[in-house]
Amino acid sequence: MATYGHVRPSVSFTSEPRVTRAMKEHLAIDMSNLPNPFLDPRGDLREGTLSYPQPPKEVDDGFVQCYKNHSLMLPSERYKEHLYMKKAEKKWHEDRETVFRYRKRMQVLERHYPGGVVGMDGPTHPGTELYGDRRQHLINQQDRRSAHDVRRAEFLDGQQMAQDATAFRNYGSAATLPRSRDICIQRKCVDQQLHPVRFMDTHERLFPDFMPEWDPEYAAAIRSHETRGRSYDPITGAENTPVYKVAERWEPPPLPGMPHSKK
Repeated sequence: MATYGHVRPSVSFTSEPRVTRAMKEHLAIDMSNLPNPFLDPRGDLREGTLSYPQPPKEVDDGFVQCYKNHSLMLPSERYKEHLYMKKAEKKWHEDRETVFRYRKRMQVLERHYPGGVVGMDGPTHPGTELYGDRRQHLINQQDRRSAHDVRRAEFLDGQQMAQDATAFRNYGSAATLPRSRDICIQRKCVDQQLHPVRFMDTHERLFPDFMPEWDPEYAAAIRSHETRGRSYDPITGAENTPVYKVAERWEPPPLPGMPHSKK
């Protein structure tokens, strides 16, 4: 099935049903970047035999300075220097060739054998040296994926949880339970004695039975809000503080011989 280049989506990709070409088990492709399973260690005698010696970290090129030595020397001293230069130059060529060959071998492993060499070495082999960096990268990747799976499982478990009242698990089992006590949310005041307004209907709100009485303190508070606390007229400057007086309840005069009571 051509699904690449300038032919995607092809006719077989859009018009062919899945029933016609069923997916087989050996054709399943996952999104893992691990090496192929047949590269895993299987107890082969050749495992761990593939190794490349590490090249020297520094290549000594001190013999080059001897070529610049133009001072006067005895023939024996010049001969000793010649032998040192010859030996040091040969060692320099060997070290240089070792570095180049090691780099070439590692490039061949990375390009042609990225998943490992069958039966010899690979990222899945414990204790590998050639694929040590790749193996550590896969281990760190697995640790991050495991931690992510744990967090994802906890999150999905929390998303799928539901309260008993929402899922009707114990519906009708506790008839004496106060309203909304089984729901873990903030509840409003539902007590008729503490908040009777919530239990009034529309007619009771529009036509109340009680008659409001005159409250001097409430009237004084309203006037102070309207005048913004000023006790004088801003135009004339005269004092305009009102005096709130409430008429006392009238009662008939007491009978003779009865004590006088004042309310």
